[in-house]
Amino acid sequence: MLGDLRQYLPVKGKFDQCKLEVPPESTVDSALQRLRLPDNKPYIVLLNGALQQESDYSSTNLQTDDEITVFPPIKGG
Repeated sequence: MLGDLRQYLPVKGKFDQCKLEVPPESTVDSALQRLRLPDNKPYIVLLNGALQQESDYSSTNLQTDDEITVFPPIKGG
């Protein structure tokens, strides 16, 4: 997790990473729920480097060694 979302990492590991053990058939949504991100914090999700749409979180099943990246929206000009 990047930016100010790092504070929601469940396990202190590397600077911005943690390993989550999730049951088989877990989805992106179920993994994100384990992070307990606040509802009022916007974030962007990548799965193995590909942008995920929020509408697909609950239907995208995770595979062994998938990598989820969560970061706050970036503003700029």
